[in-house]
Amino acid sequence: MSKIIVDEIQKNGGVPLTIPYTDGTAGQVIKTDGSGQLGFVDLPVIPADNIVPPDSDNSIGFLYSSSARQNVYSTGNWSSSGPNSTYYNNLEDASARLQAVNMALGDGRPADTGASQQFYVGDDGEQKHREIMFAPNKRLGHKDSSRYYYNNSSTGNDYAGITVSLMPIRNSSSTAVNVTMDTNVSCGNNNYGGCGMAVYTPAPGVYSLAGAAAGAWTSLWTYVTQTDNYTKTQAVTVPANSTVIVMLTSAHRYRTTYRYFDTHYYRNLDTTFSDAAIQCDLRMLYTLQMGRRPSATYNTDTTQELWTSCADLFGDR
Repeated sequence: MSKIIVDEIQKNGGVPLTIPYTDGTAGQVIKTDGSGQLGFVDLPVIPADNIVPPDSDNSIGFLYSSSARQNVYSTGNWSSSGPNSTYYNNLEDASARLQAVNMALGDGRPADTGASQQFYVGDDGEQKHREIMFAPNKRLGHKDSSRYYYNNSSTGNDYAGITVSLMPIRNSSSTAVNVTMDTNVSCGNNNYGGCGMAVYTPAPGVYSLAGAAAGAWTSLWTYVTQTDNYTKTQAVTVPANSTVIVMLTSAHRYRTTYRYFDTHYYRNLDTTFSDAAIQCDLRMLYTLQMGRRPSATYNTDTTQELWTSCADLFGDR
C-alpha cells in the first residue's frame, strides 16, 4: 500500500490494512481481525439449528404420500398384492406396516431398478409424493370430497387408492409422556383398503450416530368398514428423550364415476401438544422428506436408518 494512501487513511482516523502476501486456498475468503490485519479463512459452517428451526409446538407438520393404484390406467394396479405381498391398509400386520412406510417415503420397492418395477406411490401426476403439510391452527391434513381419477375402475375393487402420513413427535423430558391423537379418515374397500394407525418407537440411544439401533412398529388401531369420515382418538406413548413416528393411513372411498372421497387429518392439536416437553420433531420431519435409507428393501424394515440420516443432516443429539 502506498505511503500517500496510508497517510490519508491515518489522517481520517482509519487503520492501515495489512494485506497477506500469499494467496489462500480455493474457496477461502478474506477476513479482518478488526485491527487492520487481513487474512484468508474458510467459509463458516452454518450450524444445524440455522438450517431447520428448533422443535416447537408452534410448528406442527406431517409428511404424506398417496397412491391411485387401482384407479389409474395401465400403471401397475394392486391386483392381488402390494409392493411386497398382500397389502392391508389397516396396518394389521408387520408386512402391511413395512409396505406403508415404504410408500409414505415415496416408493414401495426402494431397491428395485428394473424398468418393469412399479413405484406404488406417486404413480399419477396429481398424487402426493413426500409432501410436507403444516397446521395453521388446531387441525392438520385434508378432506377431499371429490378426488378425481379419470381412469378409475369402480366401487367393486378390493384394492383402493390410499394416503399415508408420518408425524414425528419428540419428548424432551426425562419421563415418558402419553399424547392424545384425534384423527378423521376415510375408509374404502374394507380391509384391503382399510385405515389404521401405527407408531415406530426407537431403541434407546438411536439418535446417536454411534448408537443407532433398530426399533419397532406397533399397530395402535385398525378399521375396515367403509365410511367417508371415521373418527378415532388414540393415546400414544412417547418415551423419555426420544422421538416416535406416528403413521396414519386412509383409503379413498368410491363416490361416483371418476370421483373418490379422501379424508385424512388430525384434530385438536392443542391437546396433543399440550405438554411443554412434547413438540413436533422438525429435524426428523425434514429428514423424512430429504433423507435416505441406504439399506431399504421391499421386504425388510429399515426405519432405524432415518435416525442416522437425521443426525447426518442436522446434527446428533
